[in-house]
Amino acid sequence: MMNNKFMNLMLDENVSAAQIMLRVILKDDKIKVKNVRIQRFIQNIYGHSAQLDILAEDGFGRYFNVEVQRSDEGASVRRARFYSSVLDTQFLQTNRDYNELPDSYIIFITENDVFKKGLPLYSVERVIKEESSDFSDGSYIVYVNSNCRDNTALGRLM
Repeated sequence: MMNNKFMNLMLDENVSAAQIMLRVILKDDKIKVKNVRIQRFIQNIYGHSAQLDILAEDGFGRYFNVEVQRSDEGASVRRARFYSSVLDTQFLQTNRDYNELPDSYIIFITENDVFKKGLPLYSVERVIKEESSDFSDGSYIVYVNSNCRDNTALGRLM
């Protein structure tokens, strides 16, 4: 999982492999990937561009960006925020209502436990702090600790 070249070969146009990986990581058997692309370059004429390791879309119109990171610095929370915004600007078409913005998932599979809390998975969503309720903006960030290799589905995938 942590070898970028292997991941590219394994997932390039391999919808079923991408679907299994996303279903395991997100614990969602309803994900039906309809296409997957590797090394997708998204040009930003006004600032920093992005090269996405893996970009998949499912039948519900949700987008999944998977980044394989051997270095902790490559998995910074600000990078996750930036990649989330890149997907937002890329996939909301001109003259469309903001409510049509598709859900997006930024998934970092990291070689190390970047948050050092010993968890196999860190799921990040926005909340309304005063009420401890979901903000529900359709933006999700997930960090997967690839050191977790127990007998769970996620551990076996890693």
